[in-house]
Amino acid sequence: MRRLATIVIGLALLVAAGLVHAAAPVAEARLGPFQVVVGQGEKGIGRNLEATFENLRFAQSVEVTDSFSPWQGTTEGTWLVVDMAVATRIEPSGIHGVLLVDGLKIPSSTRPGSSVLEDRVQAPGLPEVGVMLFEVPPYVADLTQARLFVTSQSDWRLDSAIVLPFNPSSVEATSHILFAEPERIPS
Repeated sequence: MRRLATIVIGLALLVAAGLVHAAAPVAEARLGPFQVVVGQGEKGIGRNLEATFENLRFAQSVEVTDSFSPWQGTTEGTWLVVDMAVATRIEPSGIHGVLLVDGLKIPSSTRPGSSVLEDRVQAPGLPEVGVMLFEVPPYVADLTQARLFVTSQSDWRLDSAIVLPFNPSSVEATSHILFAEPERIPS
């Protein structure tokens, strides 16, 4: 009788172990960032970041309008200009963007310095509106699928990411865009 009880308990433990193994997430889900997928105009809330992608536009050149050190950017490709609102939630952190399109991983530009949201240190609970800029090859504007990731870590895979899937071919294109430096949103 004891032997039968031992066998039954052993089999029950094996079945339980099998169920635990089957229920465990795949390696990509365990090791990847927690992605909060949003649509344009929707607020995404991650572990240490809130972000809303307000507008996307393509331009041949961009210019800061109200900066102490004026900046105008041209590129051999095209600028993707992302108007957005961001805030950190728990700890001060920079904001970092990555565009995944056509097998490319394109980081947001830091060429304009503090005139864009990239790398600006955000204080928790103090949202800002501003732009992120991406220098992309000209053909990107003709593609139909892209994913824009914004995170509070310099490596977008290390923390939760606010993700905007979008169709680049439906994004408005213009020759020149003027933009303002980021500013705090009044509470």
